[in-house]
Amino acid sequence: MSGGMRQRVMIAMAILCKPDLLIADEPTTALDVTVQAEILALLKTIQRETGMAILLITHDMGIVAEIADRVVVMLHGNVVESGDVAAIFNAPRHEYTRRLLDAAPKLSLRLETRVEPVSSPAAQPAPEIPREPSAVLSVRNLVTRFAVRQGMFHRVVANVHAVEGVSFDLKEKETLSLVGESGCGKSTTGRSIMRLIQPDSGEILLQGKNLQEIRASEMVDMRKRIQMVFQDPYASLNPRMSVEQIVAEPLHIHRVGSAAEIRDRVFILLERVGLTRAQAELYPHQFSGGQRQRICIARALALNPKVIIADEPVSALDVSIQGQILDLLAELQEEFSISILFISHDMAVVERVSDRIAVMYLGEIIEIGPRDAVLGSPAHPYTRRLLDAVPIVHPDHRRERMLAARELKSPIRPVGYRHEAVPMTAVGVGHYARLA
Repeated sequence: MSGGMRQRVMIAMAILCKPDLLIADEPTTALDVTVQAEILALLKTIQRETGMAILLITHDMGIVAEIADRVVVMLHGNVVESGDVAAIFNAPRHEYTRRLLDAAPKLSLRLETRVEPVSSPAAQPAPEIPREPSAVLSVRNLVTRFAVRQGMFHRVVANVHAVEGVSFDLKEKETLSLVGESGCGKSTTGRSIMRLIQPDSGEILLQGKNLQEIRASEMVDMRKRIQMVFQDPYASLNPRMSVEQIVAEPLHIHRVGSAAEIRDRVFILLERVGLTRAQAELYPHQFSGGQRQRICIARALALNPKVIIADEPVSALDVSIQGQILDLLAELQEEFSISILFISHDMAVVERVSDRIAVMYLGEIIEIGPRDAVLGSPAHPYTRRLLDAVPIVHPDHRRERMLAARELKSPIRPVGYRHEAVPMTAVGVGHYARLA
């Protein structure tokens, strides 16, 4: 079951006994924006039908603006401000409330300001996305599938088409965001590029070298140039290693420098990501989520990579911490001349960090182009659906959103299925979409 389906089951269990009060503790934190919108709409519908009260616990001010009648703001276990939702958003009195509102990601290129995309016959077919000469990473027709096995002899009865013919270029010092709902293949794309998952076919060119054609021993050396920051900072750090050991591990694996040089490098990196030398002796459980993600970023920078794949690096963090991590990534990108493949489902965060955006649906890139073009003039209906699902961070702008009453289609296909891709069509300068 998908995340949205699981959450619906939990809601059904919670309302089974017709409670007067439902306590919803971060009910949509781990969900994509479209599924989040459906869950919020479901809660509001149930509330209207049953008359129950809802105590909603969240760090997302967009959700507060969308659903709340009154707001209570807490800091370090104490209530610092409370009141009507309109009063809190229009005239916050406490400094912490103002900081929360300022830190909330906002999608400035709203649907109301967009122009209509270019359509046929003016649009010209462009089967291949043009390759930029300055690309540090080029992905061509990447395919990754997983076998579905059944029976005593584990016979392959179907395949999960996780990544299906993905192509893009990542230029020097560019941030390309890969967006879409859970299950669309964006994280599998990142892991396939790293060869943490072995792709079925395609080319992955890192500074001109095809990672698909090199042996595993050579791939170890290539990983000096490409590193990954994972989604969950609580799960991606070894709890038995100190911070110094964690950040130094890549340097030891690749035998870069003496023990003293490695130690100095670790201290420099920790200070650069906002931590202290004294904290190098501590262990992951002694840090907050934001601090753990800083440790992950320091580890990724240890080998001076050319490319960092950031897989949902802020989705597990509060909005105020999200802003700090995004600002840190931008600073480090400029300082170290890094190209970033930023994987996310949060369109407001994507708008903040991106130079270009690629939208994925069922394993395919269905739209790609400059940030302002994709967000300001989306050509594909799915892109518009993602944008429509983003909450507006103000209660005065609540609206009834047209939501698809279904989950993302299954990517499972029978054995022998041949995928017929719709060719890309140019809809603007550097802006392409798959228009049926």
